[in-house]
Amino acid sequence: MKINVDKLNIAMAEKCWTNQELSKKAKISLVTLTMIKANKRNFQAITVGKIAKALDIPVSELVEQED
Repeated sequence: MKINVDKLNIAMAEKCWTNQELSKKAKISLVTLTMIKANKRNFQAITVGKIAKALDIPVSELVEQED
């Protein structure tokens, strides 16, 4: 799954969270979050789910639609 970084940044801004805060609340490493935000690769559904759950938004709001 590929995360839409713009949507992720908007969701983080709405919570006024830093990368460190999101990584802690989502229980993912800061390195993983940094890689997500750099669009380095696709991630497992569980990682996307953890981020969405921490941000209290549906996964569908974060996932980039693939053609």
